[in-house]
Amino acid sequence: ALRLAPWITVAIVCLLVLLVASYTQVIVAYPSGGGAYAVARANLGASLSLLAGAALVVDYVLTVAVSIAAGVGSLTSAFSSLVPLTLPLCLAILAVITYLNLRGLAEGARAFLLPTLAFIAAILIVIAIGLIHPLAPHGPTPGSPQIATHTLQTIGILLVLQAFSAGCSALTGVEAIANGVPLFHKPKVSSARQTEVMLGVLLALMLLGLALLVQRFHVEPRTNDAVLNQIIGHAVGRGWIFAGISI
Repeated sequence: ALRLAPWITVAIVCLLVLLVASYTQVIVAYPSGGGAYAVARANLGASLSLLAGAALVVDYVLTVAVSIAAGVGSLTSAFSSLVPLTLPLCLAILAVITYLNLRGLAEGARAFLLPTLAFIAAILIVIAIGLIHPLAPHGPTPGSPQIATHTLQTIGILLVLQAFSAGCSALTGVEAIANGVPLFHKPKVSSARQTEVMLGVLLALMLLGLALLVQRFHVEPRTNDAVLNQIIGHAVGRGWIFAGISI
């Protein structure tokens, strides 16, 4: 099943290209801000716009839950002493995110800017090192494999779709730029479109790069060791760089 990961990633990147192309047009058509709800209401009527709005509510809730859980899971797998604090850490991060967003969209965006840029830069560096000259390609990894030693079932369409939907969580935030066009500096539409394209390019590079490293390092699910941590460990080792990226 792991051999299908690159092809599923390619499918996700194709969807990403479609989304970016769509939202660059939305930015031009709705310079005052237009997400799925606004576009659906203007073009498809109230009923379908409510469906889009309900989907967005579910999406936002899942985005926060999955993002926090994944981040804390990566942190606790890198620093095992924090495992007992998993729930308090999740709730503390949720409180911080809630507080920053209640201060306003612009203020929240500024607060998240530096950590986001640092994370993107770190992942791109890890991908570059991992593809060109990994520092610890055969380094030890904690935990034990969670892969069955013999075939339990065939790879069905539902398994592939589940993997696809899980991977699509990486596309979260593509719509946010179209919603926040008024926050950009003039010329707002041009700046927002450039940012949308840049976001798409960065996401595509990270998705494809990490998928290639999964294959190169033969990464598989392991107990007490997140997949991203395994990739980072193989690429740059488990020293201070690993600790800094995990935090």
